[in-house]
Formats: sequence, structure tokens, C-alpha cells
Amino acid sequence: MGTLVTYRLRDSVATITMDDGKVNALSLAMLTELGAALDRAAADRAVVVLTGREGVFSAGFDLPVLRAGGTEAADLLHAGFDLAARLLAFPTLVLVACTGHAVAMGCSWCFPATTALREAIDADDAAYRAQLAAQPAG
Repeated sequence: MGTLVTYRLRDSVATITMDDGKVNALSLAMLTELGAALDRAAADRAVVVLTGREGVFSAGFDLPVLRAGGTEAADLLHAGFDLAARLLAFPTLVLVACTGHAVAMGCSWCFPATTALREAIDADDAAYRAQLAAQPAG
């Protein structure tokens, strides 16, 4: 990866860690590195654990960029929401290990992971119920 995101694969689990040394602001560079890490996880067919460094998950979008406005701010918003959509549609389970503060868009990224986990639990529950229904009474 780069200097903002690390990727570690172990037992088919890819741990993707954000660490900009501060509050893990979602800059274009951070989003680009996260996208590359997700590309690698997809190629590895790994379950993803997305996390931040100790004490901080993410403070959300890079506020100075947003405040400045213009095309750079628009590009940042598009990249961030595209990545959120990608987390929702990722081919394997994505879990968020929230290691601390999660603000604004950083907090929003916890929701796709929760949705995916709920869908996995529901699917497993449905399979379990079907197994029970197939058992002979007695």
C-alpha cells in the first residue's frame, strides 16, 4: 500500500488499517489507498476488517478541502461516497473495528459493515431454520 493504509492478510482475513498519524482524515490520498487495499482484498477473496490506529477510526472528510470548495472538494465527496457504496457491495463480508472516534463520514462507514453483517446473520438464520424444518418430527 502507501503511507496512509496498511494491508495484512492472515487466514483469509484482510486487515486494512488507516493511519495518517493524526485523525485519519479522508483525503483523496487516503481514499485512493483504501481503494487499492480493497482491490487487493477482492483479489485475495478475503473477509475485510477495516480499522484505524489506536484511539481513532476516522474523523471523516478532510475539512480544509471541503471548506475550500471547487472541483477538489467535489472529487473528494464523490470518491468518499463511491467507497461507501463499494463497502456495501463488496463481495465478501466487511467488518469495521472502530478503534476510537468515528466522526461524520468515518461514522457512516460503520453502517455498510453493520448492514453486511446483518445480512450474513439473516442468511445463516434462514439456512438454519430450513434445516430445522427438514428434520422429521418426533
